[in-house]
Amino acid sequence: MLWKQRFTIVAVWIILSAVAVAIVFALPAQYTSEALILVESQKIPEALVASTANGEVQDRLATIKQQVLSSTRLQKVIDKFSLYASDKGKNSREEIVDRMRKDIKITLEKGWSRNQPGAFRVSYTGTNPTKVAPVANELTNLFIEANYLSRENQAFGTSDFLKSQLEQAKKNLEQQEAKVSAYKLAHNGDLPEQEGVLHSKLDQYNMEMQANREAINRLEQTKNVLEGEIASAEAYRAAILSGAMETNAPANATSANAPGAVGKQQEERGSQKLRRQLGELRLRYTADYPAVRELQAQLAETLRQEEQQDKEQQKLEEAQRAQEQARLAEQKAHAGAGPGVSPRTKPEIAQLLMREQERINVLKTQLSNANQEEENHRNDQDALQKQISEYQARIEQLPIRQQEMTGLLRDYDISTGNYRSLLNKDFSADMASEMEKREKSERFALLDPARPPEKPSKPNRLLLNAVGILASLLVGLVFGYGIEWKKNLLLGEWELPAGTVVLGRVPLIPNPPFDSKSSRSSKGAAPLRLKLRIRWVYPFLFSLTLLFLIGLWLKKG
Repeated sequence: MLWKQRFTIVAVWIILSAVAVAIVFALPAQYTSEALILVESQKIPEALVASTANGEVQDRLATIKQQVLSSTRLQKVIDKFSLYASDKGKNSREEIVDRMRKDIKITLEKGWSRNQPGAFRVSYTGTNPTKVAPVANELTNLFIEANYLSRENQAFGTSDFLKSQLEQAKKNLEQQEAKVSAYKLAHNGDLPEQEGVLHSKLDQYNMEMQANREAINRLEQTKNVLEGEIASAEAYRAAILSGAMETNAPANATSANAPGAVGKQQEERGSQKLRRQLGELRLRYTADYPAVRELQAQLAETLRQEEQQDKEQQKLEEAQRAQEQARLAEQKAHAGAGPGVSPRTKPEIAQLLMREQERINVLKTQLSNANQEEENHRNDQDALQKQISEYQARIEQLPIRQQEMTGLLRDYDISTGNYRSLLNKDFSADMASEMEKREKSERFALLDPARPPEKPSKPNRLLLNAVGILASLLVGLVFGYGIEWKKNLLLGEWELPAGTVVLGRVPLIPNPPFDSKSSRSSKGAAPLRLKLRIRWVYPFLFSLTLLFLIGLWLKKG
């Protein structure tokens, strides 16, 4: 079939190839210029200063690409370099901007670490070789500027946000501090952290209470001794007045003993010193401190010894009072039955009475002082009891105060932790902002600027001509095959099914020559012309239309 139509196929091939070559030759030359932008890493180690504008370079580059390729910025570039002047009257502004977007190409260059882009190329394709390089450099500057502004805005935006949050956290912290301070001022003296002081003061007041009771007991004993001595002195004075006494020796002995006994009672005991020392230690240490425990043991032993001494002293004083009373009775007996004793003179009796009166006055004064001191001690005991009750009530309130303080301190600790965290973040954000300001962070750097191209980048005329010629050949083959297929002829016995018997072959009978005068030939002229159109004209027109559409597509691309 193809061999029979070889001349037709060759003719179609040559004609269509010529048309394809003409179309390719008519395509305008386009020039491409590209610039290489390097993605420089952060100059300061991230362990020292962490950037607040982190993120994948691809994501940030996609965002910057949308900013740079926006209609507003591209329109400025178009107006600046007077691009697409021939299209301004034919197409709208939006169509021109879309065409420029198609002419711009961004290509990523993968780096060596973690498959991250280490650089990317910005290329621009146009018909004017003198304009493509400046346009590519302008687009490169837009990318670098957009990246710098994006990182700077992100860093300063983060810093401003953290500063506002830090100010709010500071206000919250001040409010919590005010609550804690107000609570501590309102409940000063019964706070949980003052528990040790409260127990120390309570122990001190208990020891003072015990010492006060002992002082009252000693004053009672002193009062009993003084009352006995006053009674003895008054009895002796009465005996003198009655004229029964001639000597004042027993009175002198009694007056000599009484002040010493009273003075001995008024001396400060060792237990009081130990209590005072123990109270001072309990203010600084707990009850388990070794020095405190040792002093408590000494105090217990001293109290036991003093109690035994007090009992012995009381027995001795009772024996002395009994001896004094026996002596007075014996003196009275001798005074009544002693005729051989010479009576005292009036001056001596007056002097003796005055001395006894002075002694009685001194004893009464000591007794009055003892009563006053006892009253003071009892008042102190009442005050100490109130203090003990108050401190016991404070200690009982400690669990409630502990629970209330736990809630306040929990909120305070949360506010403190939040404030410190925001303070550290704000400091880091300020450092990151300063790093972005000084261009020490990751940035885009122009590594290779765009240069004017020396030859067009497209179209590839050799490749397109080859494609056009091959396509023309294919169309010719299809055209020839279509012609033979339309004849509906049997070419040979090889097209018959297997086993079919061939009886004979009919030779080719040529058509009679065309005669316009014959009526028979005139009747078949119309079908013949239609066949000629189907066979030659229509396929040829279809092929031309197809090649024209291919040419338009290549021109727009």
